[in-house]
Amino acid sequence: MLPIQAPQTLLNSLQNICSSFIWGNKKPRISCTILYKHPTKGGVGLPNLNQYYKATMLASGILLHLNRGIIQWVDMEKAQLDKNATLDYLWTPKKHRPVKPNLYPTTTLTVHIWSTFLDTVGAKEKFHPNAPLTALRAISPDMRLQTWAHAGIRHIHQIMQSQEILPFTDIQTKWELPTNAIFTYLQLKGIINTHVNKQQQSPEQSPLPSKA
Repeated sequence: MLPIQAPQTLLNSLQNICSSFIWGNKKPRISCTILYKHPTKGGVGLPNLNQYYKATMLASGILLHLNRGIIQWVDMEKAQLDKNATLDYLWTPKKHRPVKPNLYPTTTLTVHIWSTFLDTVGAKEKFHPNAPLTALRAISPDMRLQTWAHAGIRHIHQIMQSQEILPFTDIQTKWELPTNAIFTYLQLKGIINTHVNKQQQSPEQSPLPSKA
């Protein structure tokens, strides 16, 4: 689905129409929280149009994770964001992302909704493990990561296990890093311990959100 900006007033109006129909144009006798909560959680299960809309827009961000050639407009958005680093851009906290002027309105909306999702998973003030190592230069601009990138280490989660950064010897053995990479490791360790939301699951364990 091509992401389209829907005015909040329209969504609120449609939600009110649904509520009025259910209650026969009378005042609701149950709180909105219970109305919208899923029946399996003790609610009524009334569709929350605002949440459905956000989930649909979030699906556009999920499409950006797929390989090229799936949907033409997705490929166009990837090209605008930098087709080789689209996911790095999405998973970098909003305040640390490079400015991307003149984006398509659909791309701007997709990125905005995705940023809202990151806020809900604790990646507003802290970095998500899916973020690229280069994003940590926002904390330490002089950090040298070329050797790590050449070894294939490009994302935070690659050097973490059980919510902690791996010992340097383990990383060095797995990716054949030179001994002098220890200084960068110590920088990364300090930053990850302070600025990364380590409560998040690994990408293999944490599925992307869906509309279900």
